[in-house]
Amino acid sequence: MSRKFQHIPADLFLKCPQCKRILIAKDVEKNFQVCPRCDYHFLLSYKERLQSLVDEGSFVEYDADLLSNDPLQFPQYQEKLATARAKTGLNDAIIYGTASIDSLPCVLIITDFNFMGGSMGWVLGEKVKRAMELAIEKKLPVVLISGSGGGARMQEGIISLMQMAKTAAAVGRLHSAGLPYIVVLTNPTMAGVLASFASLGDVNIAEPGALIGFTGPRVIEQTLKIKLPPDFQSSEFQLKHGFLDLVVHRKELRSIIIRLLRFFLNRNQPREKPLLVQPSLTPEDISLLPEFERPIAEVMLQLDKLEKLAEREKMDRSEEIEELRKRAEELTRKAYQNLTRWERVQVARHPLRPYTLDYAEMIFDDFIELHGDRLMGDDPAIVGGLASLQGETVVFIGHQKGRTTKERRWRNFGSARPEGYHKALRLMKMAEKFGFPVLTFLDTPGAACLTEAEERGIAQAIARNLQEMSKLKTQIIVTVIGEGGSGGAIGIGVGDRLLMQENAYYSVISPESCAAIIWRDSKRAPEAAEALKLTAQDLKNLGVADEIVPEPEGGAHRNWLESARLLKESLLRNLEELKNIPIDELIEKRYEKYNKIR
Repeated sequence: MSRKFQHIPADLFLKCPQCKRILIAKDVEKNFQVCPRCDYHFLLSYKERLQSLVDEGSFVEYDADLLSNDPLQFPQYQEKLATARAKTGLNDAIIYGTASIDSLPCVLIITDFNFMGGSMGWVLGEKVKRAMELAIEKKLPVVLISGSGGGARMQEGIISLMQMAKTAAAVGRLHSAGLPYIVVLTNPTMAGVLASFASLGDVNIAEPGALIGFTGPRVIEQTLKIKLPPDFQSSEFQLKHGFLDLVVHRKELRSIIIRLLRFFLNRNQPREKPLLVQPSLTPEDISLLPEFERPIAEVMLQLDKLEKLAEREKMDRSEEIEELRKRAEELTRKAYQNLTRWERVQVARHPLRPYTLDYAEMIFDDFIELHGDRLMGDDPAIVGGLASLQGETVVFIGHQKGRTTKERRWRNFGSARPEGYHKALRLMKMAEKFGFPVLTFLDTPGAACLTEAEERGIAQAIARNLQEMSKLKTQIIVTVIGEGGSGGAIGIGVGDRLLMQENAYYSVISPESCAAIIWRDSKRAPEAAEALKLTAQDLKNLGVADEIVPEPEGGAHRNWLESARLLKESLLRNLEELKNIPIDELIEKRYEKYNKIR
């Protein structure tokens, strides 16, 4: 180094392993040890994890002096342990104890990659087991921060392998005790740790770009003589394939954990949410609307254009605006005063009608969407997660169609694959474990009509949901908010109460398909709609629907906030009634409800 730069400390700069840029260390530290250029998440020690996550001074460590007894007397193992202890200040690759996060108590486990790659020997397995037992004893949730890239520790041989079974069993006892388990997977989490206690959370979270997998990518490439894609086994890869609920940036990690703990502990707080903007009608939407709606839409477009013109030119157009508004109201009143069944089907399909996630924004004080079926994928046609309704935690599940052409295709127009039903069932089982009510929102033309759906067992997925929902030990309220398309709808549609919005429909088959099969002419869909008796009022008359939820004049798409208010009011009232019924009696009533339909 030249004399000119000898005064610069060696730790002033660091190099990002991902983008290769030279960074000022203090800038990275201020940014939660995340590269400000490419978002690479640098490795954190257990001390840095504690500092970034828990309330100051709240962590109380347990069993800090637990040491490996070197069961195999493995060559040079003691020397490696001594080196790792000197380097990290830890006795092994794990610490655990009690802590509070925003005053919310928990048992916290942190594994540290800096200690022999975070590999699992007897000490790590034993501490995980003891942490679970401590949580059961104190009735506390568990939060795991996993940074274990080494899997089972080779130097402890079969003893380390058996820790996989021990830790998984300990997590099983935690679940049986009805206690929450939040897992955060960091870079890297691999092999035996991932294949035991680190993938069994009620909610599995990962930091962006983390390497998460069972077999290392280099081993796979060398064994199969292939080149893996760059994102293979990344957090994003695992989210896409259904094994994670969330990928969360380190800046947001603490706040997400706090919100999840509040849901699980039923200590909810309203969250400040951005103002929901109801989508406006555009000229391109006209062709998507039912014929009886088009005159209304044309006047509404004129009204919108005139209001913008008046604002831009600072002119008084109040009389013309009022005249157009009255004209729109009159047309709406006439169009909606005596809708046919076919017209109600068309209103249920209206492109501006609010969907499940819209209602979640408007009805719940807070909600977090959770992802993945834990088997093979995450189906965006069904959404769901944890939510707070008037301070009480609920699980919500519903179909989601999408607004734009791109989103509709991505969500398959709200037609779910098997993964969607598996995800829904996973969330229902979570609700049952914690005693949270389940609210489902039906809005689908039907289940996915795809070869891949058949290959993965769409019928079996629906059947299993029907069976499990019939005996789920918590309250279930089902609401049809748009289309109730056959098996695709009922796959998340068994419950204690069936509510239907005023202009929704629920049917064994779409009117078009019915007409095509019965009369070989899909143009006779209006006639089929009349024959199928599929409206909310029809289903109420047939004893299938329990309540019709009114909509604002002109349909739910006309006034989202009012529609959400009416639905929320109905949900709260029905939920309060159901909570007064003992669970065993409720399940029996649920069984009898469907027996009476004939």
